[in-house]
Amino acid sequence: STQSTWGSFNPVFRQGPRKMRFSVCVVLSFVVVCAFAKPLSDDTRFSHYPMISAHDSATGYLPGGFLHPINDYTKTQSKGFTSQLDCGARALDFRPWWDAKKQKLIFHHATVTVNTQVTDALDELKRWAQTHPSELILLDVSHCLGPGHQHSFQECYDEVAKVFRQQGVPLFDQGSCGMVSGLTVGEVKQRSKLASGGHIIAVIDCVRQNWQSDISCAGHEGNYVWSCMDSSFELASHAFSRLWSYATSITDNVPYQLSAVQLLWQETVGDIVDGIAHFSSLTDMERHSHINAEAINHLSSFKYVNLIMMNEVCDSGPALYAALMARHDTSAPDFAAQQAVTSTGSSISVVVVVVAAVALVACVVGVVAVARWRRDNPSASAAQQSSGALDGTEYQQCGDSGFMSSSTTSSSVQLLCSQSQVLEVPLVV
Repeated sequence: STQSTWGSFNPVFRQGPRKMRFSVCVVLSFVVVCAFAKPLSDDTRFSHYPMISAHDSATGYLPGGFLHPINDYTKTQSKGFTSQLDCGARALDFRPWWDAKKQKLIFHHATVTVNTQVTDALDELKRWAQTHPSELILLDVSHCLGPGHQHSFQECYDEVAKVFRQQGVPLFDQGSCGMVSGLTVGEVKQRSKLASGGHIIAVIDCVRQNWQSDISCAGHEGNYVWSCMDSSFELASHAFSRLWSYATSITDNVPYQLSAVQLLWQETVGDIVDGIAHFSSLTDMERHSHINAEAINHLSSFKYVNLIMMNEVCDSGPALYAALMARHDTSAPDFAAQQAVTSTGSSISVVVVVVAAVALVACVVGVVAVARWRRDNPSASAAQQSSGALDGTEYQQCGDSGFMSSSTTSSSVQLLCSQSQVLEVPLVV
């Protein structure tokens, strides 16, 4: 009968308090939820994590136009840091300039200075990070110079370290490059937590730039002249074929350290002449050649991607960011080095999740079983709740015949054994 079936489980389920059973179920539920809630991307090795890098990011603060012709071929970005991040950039090419005479730490592109204080820039980035707490921002600090160039190299980096320390932004020097590159994204986030919220990490000269000077929009080989902005498909495609060939040669290799592929037109005399002829600028050159949009179409040909360095990141940046995230979700397991770092941890996580899930199911089944038994055996349930409730040992009174069910009177509990034997056990109150 139903009564005898659930009654046979009674000695087992009565051994532990109900509160303990409920607590175990809650803990197991928490374990399962936490295990599944952990973002998969946080297990990715940092040097394998795809990010858009804004080339010479601070030049977005330079004035441009007719009154600033030099800046037209210095500005690689048309907007500031906040807009670049909103457009999908998660790494910023950060080039400080220390003017010891004026005691100012600002930015530069080559010899053109950008009169934006590094402290103001960090304040702006921290505000963005605070409102985007799940995002990770990488500051690629390099080309730290000043008047006199090499004479101010170390002095510039010393000032950078001082300002970053005052701003509470983690900064790692060259001696830490290997360590940072080998961390997982989750570990980097732990080390880059800001007191104000969000994550920013800065590294000094840790990114392999993979710069190749001849990847230009315009150029010539003998009498053959090409331009990425030419109306002729043949002439424009020649410039792009050279770019994609370079990009493939970089992305064919597993990036064991932070590494950039520069999907941008390098500045040459030919570029400037061609740009002037088209009444253009560096940012116009990016837009008119559709290089950023073309990068999306060529992602599938890149085997390993870490940093994609771009000019004018707000041109097709959001679409490229979405494509990178989608690609990462499906291609991350292809990274051999990543597997070596995370396979053990991932396997353990899977085992923990499976075991916890099975235990949770068993726990729920047990709770349901007890509830059903109590519903079908109200008299035994009442006996259990009294101070003289059976502790389970009395069921041994049935001996080899086995316990079937029980009923309770004011002074005793009657046990129905399997062989129709009825035993009366005094109830001590």
